[in-house]
Amino acid sequence: MTYALQFFHLLRLELRAAGELGERQIELAERSQSPAMRMAAYAAMAEVLSDLGEFSAAHNLCAKGLALDYIPGTFPFLEIGEPRTMLLAHSSRDLFILGYPAQALARSREALSGARQLGPHSLAFALNLAADVHRCVGDEPRARESTEALASLASERGFLLWSAQAVFLRGEALLAEGQVEEGIVELRRGAASVEMTGAVAGIWKLSLAEAYAQLGRSEEGLAAIAETLELMQRTGLRVFEAELYRVKGELILLQAPGAGSTAERAFRQAVASARRQGAKSWELRATMSLARLLEAQGKRDDARSMLSEIYGWFTEGFDTVDLKSARALLDELGA
Repeated sequence: MTYALQFFHLLRLELRAAGELGERQIELAERSQSPAMRMAAYAAMAEVLSDLGEFSAAHNLCAKGLALDYIPGTFPFLEIGEPRTMLLAHSSRDLFILGYPAQALARSREALSGARQLGPHSLAFALNLAADVHRCVGDEPRARESTEALASLASERGFLLWSAQAVFLRGEALLAEGQVEEGIVELRRGAASVEMTGAVAGIWKLSLAEAYAQLGRSEEGLAAIAETLELMQRTGLRVFEAELYRVKGELILLQAPGAGSTAERAFRQAVASARRQGAKSWELRATMSLARLLEAQGKRDDARSMLSEIYGWFTEGFDTVDLKSARALLDELGA
């Protein structure tokens, strides 16, 4: 009962209530000494922590669960998802955000491989996060492949929430392919479908704001960012906090190219947020945006210094889109 209620609060973005129930569920699971129940409790709590922007804590909890001696198929609530799959899939996104894109992809592959043997609920969960991780690293063909597989599975099994999520993911795919107007339609349709299930659509308007940026509609983009920042403050949903401030800065520059100081404040806020969360991938993106602005202001040495520092932190994933972009920008800056 506690487990199901926790997921209800998660879907409603009632993160404080979900966290309190998660702590109680972990306590009960550890008292039971059941590896399956402990892993499931850790997976649910890891989702809460990741939503709150506590990525290291979420990843550590996943690692703790994955270290348990667990026999697949022994979890009694497989209609929610198999706990090992949930831990693997959760930690894949956290690993990307923390700055380990190669490990994130490996973890996502492992989640998908296991999920195919463990039932449709587990597979839907793994496909959703696989699409997310592949989009993060810039592998759009694989992101689209996972999205279509999720849509097909959800339609076949009548999974309303996963069907809605697949529509949203298809919207993001269309944006990446340059079909922006079509992508906006799918984003709106996906968000509306999510809301019809009783869940809260979350920070989908970040993607909407990026779409408006592609169309040069900065005012609408900034309105979408403002609404999402209000949602973040109200719910504590901080998984994309740094990205919100970064996109806000880009939209400010698009709206008023001379508003460099205002955009710079947004970019520096994005960097500060990413550093506070240990979100190295978000820090890299925010630093690239700030470096481009500083270069335009004639502060090339400052731009090169800060970008070199964060780029030098990474030890893997140099074939991913963000790190290739950072390397190209460093070359342009003369590093």
